[in-house]
Amino acid sequence: MSKTRAGVRFQPDVNKHLQLGVHKLAQLIRPTLGPLPRTVVHQKLNDIELLDKGAVIARRMTNLPDRREDVGAMYLRHMMWQLYEDVGDGTATAAVLFATLYDAGLRYLAAGVDARKLGRSLEHYLNYLLNQLDQRTQPVSTLPQLQGIARAVCPDAALADVLAELVHDLGEFGKLELRKGGTQHEWSFVEGNYWSGGVLSKRFLEGKTPARIELEDVGVLVTDFQIDDPRELPPILKQALQLGFTKLVLVAKTISERAITFLTAPQLLEQIEVIPVKLDGFTQAQDSANHTDLTALVGGYPVVSLGASSLPHVRPDDFGRARLVWADQQHAGIIGGNGDPHALKNHVNSLKTALYNAQDVELRKTLRARLGRLLGGTITLWVGGASEREVEANQDHAKHTDLTLRGALEQGVLPGGGRAYLTCCNVLQEHYEVASTLEERASCHMLMTALEAPLRTMLHNAGLEPSEIIGTLKTAGDEVGYDIRQQTYSNLAEQGILDVASVQKAALRYAVSSVALALTIEAVVHKKTPEQVTKP
Repeated sequence: MSKTRAGVRFQPDVNKHLQLGVHKLAQLIRPTLGPLPRTVVHQKLNDIELLDKGAVIARRMTNLPDRREDVGAMYLRHMMWQLYEDVGDGTATAAVLFATLYDAGLRYLAAGVDARKLGRSLEHYLNYLLNQLDQRTQPVSTLPQLQGIARAVCPDAALADVLAELVHDLGEFGKLELRKGGTQHEWSFVEGNYWSGGVLSKRFLEGKTPARIELEDVGVLVTDFQIDDPRELPPILKQALQLGFTKLVLVAKTISERAITFLTAPQLLEQIEVIPVKLDGFTQAQDSANHTDLTALVGGYPVVSLGASSLPHVRPDDFGRARLVWADQQHAGIIGGNGDPHALKNHVNSLKTALYNAQDVELRKTLRARLGRLLGGTITLWVGGASEREVEANQDHAKHTDLTLRGALEQGVLPGGGRAYLTCCNVLQEHYEVASTLEERASCHMLMTALEAPLRTMLHNAGLEPSEIIGTLKTAGDEVGYDIRQQTYSNLAEQGILDVASVQKAALRYAVSSVALALTIEAVVHKKTPEQVTKP
């Protein structure tokens, strides 16, 4: 019997209401899955939204009236948003997988299966399934392939084609900067490598139109110092002149007005032109990463404070060199850095290794941005729309479509339309037949049922009868899938119907791991006055 205390609930009441909450959110998300989705209407104060993205729908749902059910809905919502932030897509697939697995898991718990053992078995078979998906993953490189992926993710077909073309030109790590535009999508290519930050004082841009300065054949000295006393500068400038530099970019944290006055003195400018710039970093670690990346490009070594209050003696080896450096109030860029190519290659490879091993979402974004900057080539895309709201929506679509396309280039693609999951389902049947424990058989059955669910949902959303089509696919070859738009069986890879491997693996991983944990919940504690959160 369920025991209830003020603010605390126990089993079996907990599972009953968690399941109801999961179902309410999952039922909102299901119609959005597939190439022929249905829409969900969100009523706002004086307006309505027509939504067809699972993550957006989940974010709009901030709470359910019944607090007992709300816990289940918010648990699923949190999982979906983490997935969306990680890979930019796959939220509807993950919601369908989660709901199907959770329903089946609760039935097994009611039959006496141990939750902990069942969870461990699910995690074991999850690793097997991820390996199976890896074996079926194919590389992607052509523009038509990227266009097919982009159109499946981005509802604006014109924007999808633009993004596919730009990412195709940039490659896996090239930097795509998204900005709000006018009514049309416009873009421009920026040569070289650049950072946020810019000139440390507007005085260096006076009289320049546009407000930008460029220096050719320039020395570069990277420091993390706050330069207050002008007397710290002459030794540095003397060293630069001895190395043959008549132009110098000095990277620093801040610079005082007295130091700026010294650097802009006519007598000094006759000998050497110095531009102080800053590379923006929100933390000391980001500052250090910026300085390390810059010196990898131009050569030299960062001059770090290590607690010192004034600049130490600067050695000739500390200076780097570049063919051209430019800076304005917001950015500073390098074209033609003169760093050691072998050292730069090793640095890039170390960042790639860190990226492939990173699990934290924010760390992956940071590493990808650093690689894009180092490998050169940046495209700025001004995302357009008919209204301010449409521009904002398109900018969000562009951000996550870009993330999805990079995932495709980084980790390859799988046959789309739910075919990859269905193939794994067929292989999993062999493990079910030789399973030695109740938990192993239960987890195999749960996963086989769940792996069918995305395709079944897509077919249902398109107004088709799922059972007959799925039955046919199970007896067909692995390369044969069902084209829902054309309502024909075909080779999906040849038709360009592809799913991003990283998205499909992440959706499965998030769903299975989250269900394994949810099945172990024994009690729920409700706050008397819970705070309202809009972001998961």
